[in-house]
Amino acid sequence: MTVRVHQRQSVDIPRGQRAVWRVLQLEDVPRVPRQPGGRPLSFSSPMPILVSSLPDDRLRLVAPIQAELSEEGPFCIAAAKQFHEFGYGPDPLSAVDDLRATICELFWSLSGDEGRLGSDLANTLAALKEMVEPY
Repeated sequence: MTVRVHQRQSVDIPRGQRAVWRVLQLEDVPRVPRQPGGRPLSFSSPMPILVSSLPDDRLRLVAPIQAELSEEGPFCIAAAKQFHEFGYGPDPLSAVDDLRATICELFWSLSGDEGRLGSDLANTLAALKEMVEPY
């Protein structure tokens, strides 16, 4: 039997023998350099990501939304440039969650005013409707 111990390491255990695992102590875990506030050190350039879900149960994504993660001072920023929207937070996960909520708010507010939108916002709503649809 082969047991995966780590992402890049497996151990073969002969048939009939049991594996005994030692619980890692905190000292055994490598330290990641962190900034004050507990976040990992910054990434040097914007990192592309795909947003594949929304927090609103009334909406579903038909296609993932392209976004970029970056840092601005003490904040992480998740930006969906195609919709001219962003989310921010103290860490990347919070920034992406804020962006997801912002996209839901944008969809509902533009959908509610669909007949009164100018050309730019109508184009934004059309792009949103290609990726987001209500249940």
